Amino acid sequence: MMKRMLGMLAIVVGCCCAAAQVSRPASADERGKKVEGGNPRNGGITFEAVLEEVDGNTLTARAYHHVIPPSGSTGGAVYSGHLPVGAKAARYERLPVMPEAGIKDKKLRPGMRVDLTLDTIKGGVLVVTGVEERTDLERVGVDAIDAPKGGR
Repeated sequence: MMKRMLGMLAIVVGCCCAAAQVSRPASADERGKKVEGGNPRNGGITFEAVLEEVDGNTLTARAYHHVIPPSGSTGGAVYSGHLPVGAKAARYERLPVMPEAGIKDKKLRPGMRVDLTLDTIKGGVLVVTGVEERTDLERVGVDAIDAPKGGR
């Protein structure tokens, strides 16, 4: 009985040590630091938005796309450039901007369509790590999302 318990304890300790060795992705404030292999890690999520206010080192933007997810056997929809009746656009208010985004060099103004790259820093704070102006044609319309296939 004691040998079984010692064996289980050894397995648990081994799993904990292995979990401690797993590398986590770098946060935005660690991004500039070199990691093994000499390349900085990149990350974050990029999406299209419309700027509402740029002020110092913060910005406010609203989402350009609105998604109604599929539900049951009913498909969903993605609205681009406009909202369905009764919906509110997602707003990102006074997001702090990291120096690597370089907003001082860019001529950002309200109403401009941009690609925002968001990431987190230590403590789980959401920050802007990149801002690029969209100069392509503006896409307006509704795209359908297929309903998930039901199991049999």
